[in-house]
Amino acid sequence: MVDYVLAGDIGGTKTSLGLFVRGKTKRPLLRYGVTYHSGAAATLEELLERFITGYHVPIAAVCLGVAGAVDRRQVKAANLPWKVSEAALARRFGWPRVQLINDLVATAYAVPLLRKNEVFQLQRGRGAAGANVGLMAPGTGLGTALLVACNGQYMPVPSEGGHVGFAPLAEDDLALWHYLAGRFGHVSLERVLSGPGLYTIYCWLRDSGCYQEPAWLVEQLTRDNAPRLIAERAMAEGDPLCLAALEKFVALLGSAAGDLALIGMTIGGLFLGGGIPPKILTKLQQPCFLAAFNHKGRLSEIMPRFPVSVILNEQAALLGAAYCALNVPAAT
Repeated sequence: MVDYVLAGDIGGTKTSLGLFVRGKTKRPLLRYGVTYHSGAAATLEELLERFITGYHVPIAAVCLGVAGAVDRRQVKAANLPWKVSEAALARRFGWPRVQLINDLVATAYAVPLLRKNEVFQLQRGRGAAGANVGLMAPGTGLGTALLVACNGQYMPVPSEGGHVGFAPLAEDDLALWHYLAGRFGHVSLERVLSGPGLYTIYCWLRDSGCYQEPAWLVEQLTRDNAPRLIAERAMAEGDPLCLAALEKFVALLGSAAGDLALIGMTIGGLFLGGGIPPKILTKLQQPCFLAAFNHKGRLSEIMPRFPVSVILNEQAALLGAAYCALNVPAAT
């Protein structure tokens, strides 16, 4: 009998669930998969129930990558009113082994499994096999993680680096910081480097009086669709306000990604995951992103050594969760 594992990528916007089997290589094989809108369910258990009732197969292990800080085998989803625990899931569904991991840890497990056509290189660098790897993933929120090289293997290190303080680099960044501090008090990176963060940057530029907001855009914008619309109009270069907002976002992302590269000395590569980078790939290819990434004062000369790539596989976190379910023993 085939052993199936259930993997999940639980995000603030969407929840992807899949049943995987062991493949001929280290990469798990997806047999069945469904993606749900996270906000359509009151609990994660509701989506899990909906998914497993469609497939009558034995489940040997479960690993769910959740956007949130996993503490003592439980997690409060960062952008959802969901509280999840390993023990509660095991009791309800009768699963023999359940693991909750951070969604960026799940993505980290997938990085060594990605194929060449599933990444796009922004900076070649001088990457070294077996060196540390970094991950930064802007989407509904901002996730970060490290893969630390240890005895020929990679050990994912969870992080809540998206909630560290936003450090202004220029005068206009300082103005943005003051704008955010007045609204939120603590100004984290996630306040600017996320879908809602892109909209916040847009609102700051609009409120500065330096740009005129088109009437047609005012009619169409909502908090939910704003990041997508702003990015689309900026990519088409059809509106100066949207373009300025996205360019500021890209510069701030480059700077923050460079910071993470230095923190982890990620000579093995710095990867951009999440939902936003693949959608703005042409902007990331322009000089602004790498100029900000490599601008690190006295260490600027070493920054071009760091390879930088965008993860194109939208199911990377799901793939990594499946790998974890198949290969990583649950903590005792």
